[in-house]
Amino acid sequence: MPAYQRWLPDSEAFGGTRDVQPYPVQQGTTYLDWGPAGERPGVVTEFAPPHRLGFHQTMALRNGPLTADIDVRILYRLLERDGATLVIRDLALTVQAQGWRRLFIPLIRYKFALENRRMMAALKVYAESQDGREPA
Repeated sequence: MPAYQRWLPDSEAFGGTRDVQPYPVQQGTTYLDWGPAGERPGVVTEFAPPHRLGFHQTMALRNGPLTADIDVRILYRLLERDGATLVIRDLALTVQAQGWRRLFIPLIRYKFALENRRMMAALKVYAESQDGREPA
């Protein structure tokens, strides 16, 4: 987790991960993702290498008039398929906003979908560039 920067460039949503404790990562490890969109404290909820990895994050989005509380649950499942690894990323996203701010929920979901695609594409490029070597 502290080495995300090696394969995942910053974006308007992601600026890095810090305060990873304990390390190496295990079930119960806590961390703080941060970036222009705010801080997202998280915890590793599932850790069963090499097949499952789960996270839970919360985020208080405060961007001008746009305010929302966001709950994020992510589960990666890695499956062997025809000599390759299939990575499935399940995202459960709950967005709570009040009044007229609820009109922004589709935009928030769209931004999360864009970030998910960006992250999975970067992960694919990095994994395929490793040629079976253990990551440093």
